[in-house]
Amino acid sequence: MIKSIISWWVTVGGVGYLPMPGTMGSLVGFIVYMLFYFLGLSQGAQGGLAGFLFSSIFTLLSSWAVSYYLIMTATIDPAEVVIDEFIGMIMALMLADSLGLLLSSQSFVLFWLKRFLVFIFFRLFDITKMFPVNYAEKHPWPACAVMLDDLVAGGMAVGTVYFFCWFLSL
Repeated sequence: MIKSIISWWVTVGGVGYLPMPGTMGSLVGFIVYMLFYFLGLSQGAQGGLAGFLFSSIFTLLSSWAVSYYLIMTATIDPAEVVIDEFIGMIMALMLADSLGLLLSSQSFVLFWLKRFLVFIFFRLFDITKMFPVNYAEKHPWPACAVMLDDLVAGGMAVGTVYFFCWFLSL
């Protein structure tokens, strides 16, 4: 029973078994975040604090679940484990929101363009594993390495989009 629950959790309800599992996990994270956004649960000081606390607890629980799954399957970073992409995408969008990068007062095109760019750069940095993502992936605790590289990729994605917006005065 516990093995089924852990598998369901780390594969984000089975999304990890779809083609392009990392991208699908990130896409589900994007959709979940946008649902929270449109429900008003990710905006403002209360939404940001609640989101941060929820995400922190969710990340810790997921790290434990990934650790258990890695032991259960005797693998290091299986492709079907997409909870890291799911959380990395949510945390990236939350960071971008807290920096004011994703203000809703912008035009419809900018509103979606910035979010799309965060998604694209997140996937780019996660797939290519360029520094410092590759460094985070070498953490001695395998479950932490699985989770940490996506959090770093999310931070890099937000920083990249933030720089482009600053450079282009968007």
